[in-house]
Amino acid sequence: MDISKEVSHLYEMASAYLNGQRSLEDFEDWFVPRIEVFLSLPNHSAYHLAVLASLGLAEMNIGHRSEDEYRSLLHELVYQPVLTIDDSPFSITVASSDESSGGPIELEELTPSSSGTLVEVAPS
Repeated sequence: MDISKEVSHLYEMASAYLNGQRSLEDFEDWFVPRIEVFLSLPNHSAYHLAVLASLGLAEMNIGHRSEDEYRSLLHELVYQPVLTIDDSPFSITVASSDESSGGPIELEELTPSSSGTLVEVAPS
C-alpha cells in the first residue's frame, strides 16, 4: 500500500465532501475502513485529521454534533496549513490545500543549507 497516495486521497475525499461532490455517506464509506492506516502515522498530519474526523463522525452518529458542525470541523482540518516537524532537527514540511478547487495538497519542504540557514525546496 502506498501511504502517500492514501494520505493524498484522504484530503481529496474530505475536500470532495466539503465541496458537495461526495455525500457524507460516500466519505464515511471510504474513510472508516482506512482509519487504521492513518492512525499508524502518529507524526503525520493525516493522523490528526483521522483522529478528529473519526471522533466527529462518532459524535454526529450519537447526536452530539450536527452535520454542519462536522463540516466546519473538517473544513478547519483540511484547509488550514499544517506544520510537521520530523525526527531530524531541521526538516520542516508545510502542507496546505487549495480550498477553492479542493485541489491537491501542495507541499513545501524547508531544509538547512550547508551554512545552516533554511532554504526552500520546491516540489517537483
